[in-house]
Amino acid sequence: MITILKLKKNFYSLIGFTSLTIFSQTTWAANPVADCAVSGAGVVTQITDGTGGFDCFAQPDSQKVKFYKVMLCTSAYNGAVTDALGPNTFLGSCTTLYESTAGDEVNVTVGVTAPLTGTLTPVAGTYRTLYVEADPTFKYTQAGQFNAAMTYQATPGTAFCATNATAALTNQVASPANVTCNFANLAAAEAGKLETSVTINDLNNNQATSRSMMQAVRSLSNQTFTAALINPTTHNLITWPNGAANPAGTRLAAWMANPITITPAQALAPNFTLTFSNSRGISTLSNTVNQIDGVHPGAFDMVLTIQ
Repeated sequence: MITILKLKKNFYSLIGFTSLTIFSQTTWAANPVADCAVSGAGVVTQITDGTGGFDCFAQPDSQKVKFYKVMLCTSAYNGAVTDALGPNTFLGSCTTLYESTAGDEVNVTVGVTAPLTGTLTPVAGTYRTLYVEADPTFKYTQAGQFNAAMTYQATPGTAFCATNATAALTNQVASPANVTCNFANLAAAEAGKLETSVTINDLNNNQATSRSMMQAVRSLSNQTFTAALINPTTHNLITWPNGAANPAGTRLAAWMANPITITPAQALAPNFTLTFSNSRGISTLSNTVNQIDGVHPGAFDMVLTIQ
């Protein structure tokens, strides 16, 4: 079986939220200011930056992503495509490399290499842009320790927190409520953590209605991405849900510069690796120090290579 998906721990910010990433991890960063500090033992301390926002990143204990399609495009990466159409503007230059109609859910745990199950159809040529379609719902489990007791969903709790089984949207009227902070110690939090599902239903609510479904950023690894919520049939941007659930079938599309040449010999016997990195893949929505509303996604870097 051809392995075309390799999972590593270099996850950087593609989808931004005003939030704090929690929990005991070895790789932490704050942007643009230090809104949290982590001790050598992994204890997280929130630090106010004067704006009420937190922006730290860390790696979840587990993260599941469902992939539908990988395409390669001869056109150059373009983050300034038509707001209304999104990726449909340039997909005419793309050829489908991999597709799974039902989607293939993969646990992107650090160090795991797993094959995607679907149809692989490489075509020889020189390509400049990588395009991927995934499910906008990410699944997480996480547990960790803060330096002080936390208030969660307006309930006073302890310093030990874990994800619960509540499903959430990234843009919803009520708090996500998918984190619980009432455990007696870290071991209890680890034992009690459950899988939460978080669906991205808005990408950039600070811009115009159509643009809120599409966002272009430069990641911390200096890779340029564009992400969009699309209709999988038309590939146009979805109708702005404005805090409601996405239309049925919505997919998360991401495209980025990824120059790659496939020779005729490689097309006949391909060995592709899609590196998906998640060392900064989870965040929590926090409006003040020692308080958590719930968990939100981070985002991802991806690079496609061929041997």
